This record gives sequence, C-alpha cells and structure tokens, in this order.
Amino acid sequence: RKASKNVKFLKQDLTISKLSVQQVQDIQEAGKDAGDDENKNFALLRMVVRFSAAGGEELTDEDFQEFPIQDLSELSHEIMRFSGMDVDKKVQEDPPK
Repeated sequence: RKASKNVKFLKQDLTISKLSVQQVQDIQEAGKDAGDDENKNFALLRMVVRFSAAGGEELTDEDFQEFPIQDLSELSHEIMRFSGMDVDKKVQEDPPK
C-alpha cells in the first residue's frame, strides 16, 4: 500500500501517492536528456502526474493540453517533494575529469 495525501489541483481535492523507487528511477532516466527541450520536459511532467495522481493513468496527452501549465508544474513539484525528491536543487552534472 502506498502513502497518499490530498492536495488542491484546480481548486479541487486530488489524491496523490508517493512514487515507488522504480517510478523515480524511470523519471530520472527519462529526464537525463530532457535539458531545455520543452516537449521532453512536458512529457516528463505528464509521466510524474500519471504515476502519482488518482486517475492520472487515464489522462490522455490531449487532456494535459487543457490544464494550465503553472498548475501542472506545481502539482508535479508537490508529487516529487512528497516522494522525497528535492526538486528545488539543481541536478549536478558529473564533474569534469
């Protein structure tokens, strides 16, 4: 059983669940080459929401296009924080050799 909590999304209660280790690894792998590519970053955001939000797996890409980006970003950050990932820190690259 996953830990979950209710958050506000578009002024409605939404239940989010903590991400599993495998889901976190999948997100990190997908994010490695995202960089500043808006399409890849939006795909990553969709992945986070689909993994965690109640009913998220049923959302289509078209559904995501209808949501305000700021609200989606805040939801994604809340999911990551709730799952124990520090999204406020910049990802550090491997030091040069």
